[in-house]
Amino acid sequence: MRTGPTAFRTGPLAVHGSSMIATYNWLTRFYRVLGASCVIATMVVLLAAIVLREIFSTALVWGNEISLALFVWTVFIGAGIAFAENAHIRFNIVVDHLPPGGRRLVGLVVSYGGLLLLGGFFATSVYVMWVYREQRFTSLAASVAWQWSAVPVGTFLALLGWLRYGKWTWHGAELSEKAATEIPGT
Repeated sequence: MRTGPTAFRTGPLAVHGSSMIATYNWLTRFYRVLGASCVIATMVVLLAAIVLREIFSTALVWGNEISLALFVWTVFIGAGIAFAENAHIRFNIVVDHLPPGGRRLVGLVVSYGGLLLLGGFFATSVYVMWVYREQRFTSLAASVAWQWSAVPVGTFLALLGWLRYGKWTWHGAELSEKAATEIPGT
């Protein structure tokens, strides 16, 4: 494992210098704070809705819509962070029994197929956000586009993480995925 000042300076983004890596690291920290803020805000809104309903016999009409929108943001930001930091779950029972060439082929198909899917998911989510930009929440005078915007925001971080860490590395003739312990922040 690499350590010291040159650690983790690999991948396509490293070619553009340390300012690109610093920007990526800042963006990841920002996403973490945003995700934590969404979780806290969801808990506060739900607690307020429960207290108002049960103790004061009045409803917080917009509470469910806001908590649902914050939950969507939490999910997609969390997924983006997990993908960017290689913290997603994978099942490799079958792949471990393949010869090195088969593991390499499966690794390349999964990695670059995933990149294509992320790109398509990003483009589709931007389109869906645009389509629903005029739709309003039932109890709020706000566009649902801000709820839909969670999808491209989270997918964007996942794409940046894929580019930053170059999800796959070569070790001799073997293609292997970087362990989560080799990636900062884990």
